[in-house]
Amino acid sequence: MVVVSHLLYSPNLAPCDFFFVPMYEAGLKGRRSAHVAEVQRDSLAVLDSISVEDCGQCMQQWQQCWAHCIQSQGEYFEGN
Repeated sequence: MVVVSHLLYSPNLAPCDFFFVPMYEAGLKGRRSAHVAEVQRDSLAVLDSISVEDCGQCMQQWQQCWAHCIQSQGEYFEGN
């Protein structure tokens, strides 16, 4: 067995959890699609609506999360 000296996955550093997924879900909330083409069209419209500024804010939040994770010395934490 190989022992890994670091976490394989840290939920504390998953950017999608605090930016893209909630925004994506909110954009699609309440929509029903019968065809794959409709799902693709609606999904693309939501993703296209995300501005460059929003992406920049996401990166700043992610960097703050990194700092928090480093400060906690890699221990799992929830919240800010």
